[in-house]
Amino acid sequence: MIARLWWPWLSWCLGNRWLIDATILVAVALMAASTHQHLLSWGQFTSQQQAALILSVLVVWYAAGRPGSGLGGILALSLGAASAWSLGPQTASGITLLIAFAAAVQVPQLIELRTAQHRDQALRASARGLGVLLPGMALGAPALLIAGGWTLLLGGVIAALSAIVLPLTWCRLDPAAAPVLPTALPTRTPHLMIARGMQVAVVVLVALGAIDVGLRLAKASLPLWQLLLPLVLVASWHAVTGRVLVAIAAVLTSAGWLGYAFLGRTPWQPEQVLIGLAAAQPLALCLWHARIAHRAWPALLLILVGIIPALAVNEVFAVGGAALAACLAVVVSAPRPLPAMPRSGLADVETVLIRARRACQRLSPYWRHYGVAKLRYDPVYRQL
Repeated sequence: MIARLWWPWLSWCLGNRWLIDATILVAVALMAASTHQHLLSWGQFTSQQQAALILSVLVVWYAAGRPGSGLGGILALSLGAASAWSLGPQTASGITLLIAFAAAVQVPQLIELRTAQHRDQALRASARGLGVLLPGMALGAPALLIAGGWTLLLGGVIAALSAIVLPLTWCRLDPAAAPVLPTALPTRTPHLMIARGMQVAVVVLVALGAIDVGLRLAKASLPLWQLLLPLVLVASWHAVTGRVLVAIAAVLTSAGWLGYAFLGRTPWQPEQVLIGLAAAQPLALCLWHARIAHRAWPALLLILVGIIPALAVNEVFAVGGAALAACLAVVVSAPRPLPAMPRSGLADVETVLIRARRACQRLSPYWRHYGVAKLRYDPVYRQL
């Protein structure tokens, strides 16, 4: 659904690169005139925040795999931070969280663009990456709102919109269009652990820590919109996945791990727990999208997707563990992949229909509309 909504816009941007570049130059000039009074020096960032910023840039550059896409991704991070600075003064922790989050959620899109050689391949790769980029920024929006207010949230929106367009328009592509051929569905991949009962036990044990978080948040004097943050995350997960069980399991397990990680700390800071709860979601979202789309992304880059937000909020153990707990919940509660087609004989009807539907989705818009018209108006073609 996300790819279908953004496909016309991506096609227009890819065909009008000169207009995108001119708009960027104007935007950079306007922001440079209004951000100098709010800029932070490099020394105002802590050593861990500096490490998070450097790691964010390196991850974006490495995930892109080509200079054009890498420069586009880094420029998107810069535009997001500059827009936040132009709207008002920002803290070092807020800017670090913004850049780390924007870098983490655009890694899948950059990985998909690495192997694209033609226009259609690049459009499909960019559209597939939007399945993590836009929902990831939506899940991280409450954390940005708590850390820096509406100005930081608006900077995150600009960073996300820039990350949609710039890596696609700046990558070098071959002028010829590649033929679009349906590809077979990959075989079923095994689970990360063999004992599914052990997975469920660990998820339940981790989720019990959410009780402590809920009791402490109920006693804390926080605004109502901050207290409703777990429900907002559940609703966002449900909007992305369409499954209530996955949404509840991911949020409960990440909150439960944070309950164990913050147990015994005095004073207890509920704002940090809420920010950590939102910062732990991108890694689980990447895992969900990879399982649904049958993508095999590099494990090292996925681990960095969980580490970068943890470094940004200065809670590597708490936020990183919450991200891994949410990933385990996604593995347990997500539907299993389709069974592999047997070596001999025919596949069942449901598998054949799903394979045919996904093959048709890979067709270009022209051939898709042509096939629909033939099926609708040609009775002989419909019978065949």
